[in-house]
Amino acid sequence: MPQASFRSLHYISCLACTVAFGCGGAAQAQAQAPKPTAPAAGADSTKATASADAKEQPASAAASRPKELPPEAPPDAVVTRSVADRVFSPRIAYMVNYPNSGVKDLADHKCSVKFPEPGNAKAACMDKERDKFTADVLVFEKSDEGTWLTIYKRSGNALAQMSKSRLGLGEDTPQRLVVKIESEKGWRPLFAGKKEFSVNLHDEYSVELDDPQYGRLVYDARIGLID
Repeated sequence: MPQASFRSLHYISCLACTVAFGCGGAAQAQAQAPKPTAPAAGADSTKATASADAKEQPASAAASRPKELPPEAPPDAVVTRSVADRVFSPRIAYMVNYPNSGVKDLADHKCSVKFPEPGNAKAACMDKERDKFTADVLVFEKSDEGTWLTIYKRSGNALAQMSKSRLGLGEDTPQRLVVKIESEKGWRPLFAGKKEFSVNLHDEYSVELDDPQYGRLVYDARIGLID
C-alpha cells in the first residue's frame, strides 16, 4: 500500500496544530472580552425625571404668568342731537319708505279683499293705491321768515307741492319733536285736521310719523333731493 513520507506527515501535523491552537486562541479571546455593562436603573430614572420636568416647565411658567384681562367694551353711544337738529339740517329732505310703512299694508289688505288671488289685477290695484298716497317727500326749513314744513308728491323725478305749513316748535328731545300748525297753504295730506303732531326718531337716518289714517310712516333722509 502506498505510504506518505515523514516530511509530509510532519507538515500535516504542524498544520493541524496551528489550526487547532489558532481556533482555540480566538475562542479564548472571545471568552475573555469584557461584556458591556447595562446602565444602572437609577440613572434611567433620573434622566426620565429630568425630561419630564423639562416638558412641564413651560406649562408651569405659563400658568404662573398673570392672565391678560379682556379689553373693556366701549360704552354705548349717547344720542345728543335732537330731532329738530336732524330734520332742519340744510339740504336734507325725507322721502317715504313705502314698503316699510303702514300705508302699504293698508293697500295690500284692500286689494286682497278685491282680488284674493295674486295676478295682474291685484298688481294694478296696488299701483293705483300707491298713486293715491301723496305725502312722498317732507322738507323741514328754517328761515328768517319762520319755520316750515312742505309736503310733496313725487312722480318720477318731478315733485308737486301739496302743502306748505308754518310751524311752531314744542317739545324737542333726541327722540321726539312736537310741531304745531300755525298756518298753511294747500291741502295737507298728513294729520288732516290736526293742529299738532309728533315727529319721532326711527333710527340714525330716518324719522317716523304715526298718522291716524295711514298708520306708521317711515321717512328716510336724502341729501340734495330738494335744492
